[in-house]
Amino acid sequence: MSPNLRAEEIVEDLLYETGRALSGEIHEIGDLFEVPQIMETPEGKRLVETEDDARRVLAGVRAYFEESGVTDIVRTVISAEFLSPDLIGSSHVTQLLREGGEPFRAPYPVYTITRRSQGLWRISASIIAIMDCAKHVAALTGPIRPVSDHGLLQALSRNGGSEGRPRP
Repeated sequence: MSPNLRAEEIVEDLLYETGRALSGEIHEIGDLFEVPQIMETPEGKRLVETEDDARRVLAGVRAYFEESGVTDIVRTVISAEFLSPDLIGSSHVTQLLREGGEPFRAPYPVYTITRRSQGLWRISASIIAIMDCAKHVAALTGPIRPVSDHGLLQALSRNGGSEGRPRP
């Protein structure tokens, strides 16, 4: 198997599991998201510092989907490649669907960095290019304070590298 096919499999598996978390099917998310992590939208950058922060993001997005009548999320990997043995850069397109498979609105691209730590692949950063829906962006960027690039770098430098958790 080529390295990029393996990277694509890892990303597809992680997208499947995060989809289960978005639907409320699973509640333990520590194996899916590395913290701290960066989430970026056209509105700015957000630092998700704890698993509780990540849970709040998922709950906000899930509430937005329910309010909007979204019943399915189809995510298609466009590319995935190893940037190093423990780091994958990938892009995918997300299409939100309503009952009967009707598209809710235009699909949007996402670029994700996935890192292996403690033997697990976790999402460590995402750029989500939602250009047509302020409510969806607000669900992602909600009440957790946005921070400057300097603040992001400081927080991420606390990350334990291969440990995947902030250092005390």
